[in-house]
Amino acid sequence: MAYDTTQVLSVFDALSDKIKNQLDEQFKQGRIKGTDYANVYSNLMNTVLQLSFESPIKDSQVKQIEKQIAIMNK
Repeated sequence: MAYDTTQVLSVFDALSDKIKNQLDEQFKQGRIKGTDYANVYSNLMNTVLQLSFESPIKDSQVKQIEKQIAIMNK
């Protein structure tokens, strides 16, 4: 299956922006300190990258299931 790079980038951008905003807020409020921020950011960005590349596959699976349900409901 070919990857929809537009979808991958869109998911990556959306998730990474949300994570950065949340982490920045936690940092400003003193809940996360320097090295903790870096460690959490690194771990979360690894997850974001993984989810971004899985999104076209998951989307394709959802569409296939929806087709199967539509056929069963006829």
